[in-house]
Amino acid sequence: LNSYFAEKFQGKNLKNIEGSIFIQLLIDTTGKQCVISIGNKTTGKISRLDLRNIINAMTGWKPAFTKDKPENVSVTIRFDFANENFRVSYDRFDPNAVTNMKSVGESEVTNKTSNSKILKNDFEVYTTQNSVLPWDMTRSISIDTNNIVWLGTDNGIVKIENDKFSVITPKNSALRARSGKATLADPISA
Repeated sequence: LNSYFAEKFQGKNLKNIEGSIFIQLLIDTTGKQCVISIGNKTTGKISRLDLRNIINAMTGWKPAFTKDKPENVSVTIRFDFANENFRVSYDRFDPNAVTNMKSVGESEVTNKTSNSKILKNDFEVYTTQNSVLPWDMTRSISIDTNNIVWLGTDNGIVKIENDKFSVITPKNSALRARSGKATLADPISA
C-alpha cells in the first residue's frame, strides 16, 4: 500500500499535513470497494490528496471468506503523516471484537454540485448519547414505501417513523438471537 500511495501522492505537497487519516471502506462479496467515511485527525488540507477517488479506483481487493463463503467486510485504512512523509496500514474491522463504538466528530458531507458547508447544516447526527439508538454503528438502512426508516444495528433494529424512534430487539418482539445474529422467530402455531 505504501508504494501505491507514494505513486499517487507524487508531486503533491505534504508539507503542512501532520497527523492521521482513517478511511473506512466496505469490500463486497465480489471484491469491489467503496469509501464510506473519512476521519481527518491532521493539520493541513487533505482534499488535494483526493483519497476518496484514489481508493475507489483501486483494483485487486478480494472479498472476505467465512467457511468458504464470500462475505462483505469493512476495512480501515490508516495514513500517518509526519515531516512530509507518510505510512499506510490497514485493519479488517471485526465487530465481534469491540464493544459499542462511540461516535466522534461530525458527519462528512460531500457533494460536488452543492455547497457542502450549507448541506452540513441540514443533517442531524444521532448517536447512543443523544437518542435511543442501541449502537453507534449502523450496518444497514432502508426506507420503505411509507417513508419509514429502518436501521439495522448489532443491538437491535431501529424504526424511525415521523421522527419517532422505536427499538426492536429480541426482548420486545418476535426477533430472537441466533449465533450472534438476530432473526425472525419461528411462527407460533395455534
